[in-house]
Amino acid sequence: MYKRLAAGNQDNIIYSPLSVYTALTMTLLGAGGDTEQELTVNMMYDTGCTTWTEHVHSDLRTLMTSMTTNDPASNLTLRMANALYYDAAQVHVSDSYANNMNRYYGTGLQPFQRPNPEQAINTWVEDVTEGAISHFLQPGAITADTVIMLLNAVFFEASWLTTFGPTATKDRDFTTISGTVKQNVPELDARVLELPYKGGNYSLFILLPNTKTGLTDLESKLTGQILEGALTSMPFEEYREVYIPKFTLRMRKGLNEPLEALGLNAMFDAARANLTGMVDNLGGRAWWSVSESGTKAAAVTSISISFASIVISDPSSIFKADHPFLFVLRDKGNGVNLFMGRVTDPQHPGNNISPCNLRWVSVRTD
Repeated sequence: MYKRLAAGNQDNIIYSPLSVYTALTMTLLGAGGDTEQELTVNMMYDTGCTTWTEHVHSDLRTLMTSMTTNDPASNLTLRMANALYYDAAQVHVSDSYANNMNRYYGTGLQPFQRPNPEQAINTWVEDVTEGAISHFLQPGAITADTVIMLLNAVFFEASWLTTFGPTATKDRDFTTISGTVKQNVPELDARVLELPYKGGNYSLFILLPNTKTGLTDLESKLTGQILEGALTSMPFEEYREVYIPKFTLRMRKGLNEPLEALGLNAMFDAARANLTGMVDNLGGRAWWSVSESGTKAAAVTSISISFASIVISDPSSIFKADHPFLFVLRDKGNGVNLFMGRVTDPQHPGNNISPCNLRWVSVRTD
C-alpha cells in the first residue's frame, strides 16, 4: 500500500496500515463471491492458512481490545473505533450482520441523519481523534446512492521516553526530495533509528537513506519482509546525537486506485461487487505531528531531547535526518505498524528542524 501511495509523486505521505486493514476486514464480514475471494487472498499474511477467514475478525477484536490504552502516567493514549452508518430507507441490514459487527468491531448500526448525514459522521470522527481530524466528509459526500458507510478511526498520542528540549530547536537545512535545499539496512542502503515512547511498547522508526537522494531507490527495494526485519533486529541502546525535523503532515486520499492496483478489483466493479449493500468507494484521511515532546497522530479510513552536551567524535554516531526519509510508528509488542509514511519536505506545512542530544536510542548502522 505504501509503495502504491508513493508511486508517481514526491508528496509527503501519512496513513495507517492498521486502519485500512480494519476497514477492509469489516468489508469482508459482509462480502461474498469474487469480492470475498479477492479480499481473502490479498489480505492474508500467510497464504497457507486455510482457517484465516474463520479467525481474522475475532483476532482483530482481541488486538483492538489489547491495544486500547489511556495511561496518564506515561501520557499515552491509543484508541481505535469503528462505525457503520446506513440509509434505512434503501437497505435492510440483517440481524446476523448487525450482531457480528457489534460482536467483533464494537459498533452498532446508525441510520443516516438526513438531510445532513455528513454532520453526525464528522462529529464522530472529531470525537474519536480529539479534534485532530475535522470535516472528514464534505457536504454532499454522502449521495442518494450511498447506502452504507463503514469507518475505522485510530488516534495515538505519546511522549518520547526522553524528550527534546524546545530551547534547542533551531532552523537547519533540509534537502527535499526534489534536490532543493531549505535553511543502514544493507538491502536498502539506509540506517534505521528507533525513538521509543514512554512505556516501552511503542517506538517511532526512521529509515534514513545513506544518500540525500536515496529515498526513491529505498522505496523501490522495500518489501514487507525487509521492513519487518529492519524493525525487529535493532541492536542494544547506544548514545547517539540525533537531529530530526519537527513536522506536521496531513493527507486526504481516495484508496480505490491503490487497492485496485493491489488486486482488489471486484469490490469496485458495480457488475461484480458482492458487498451485501456496502459502498464501493474507499477513502482515507490522516494527520500527524512530531514535536519536541512526542507524537500525536490520527487516521480515519472509510469504506526533540535535551541533556547535558554529549561530545561525540565518531561521525557515524550522528544520525541527522536532513533529507527525505521513511517512518513507521510501531506497536512492538503486537508487531503492528500503526502509522507509516514519508517526509519529503518538512517545511511544506511550515515546520522547522529540531536538533537535540538523544540519550538512549537504538541505531542500526550497517
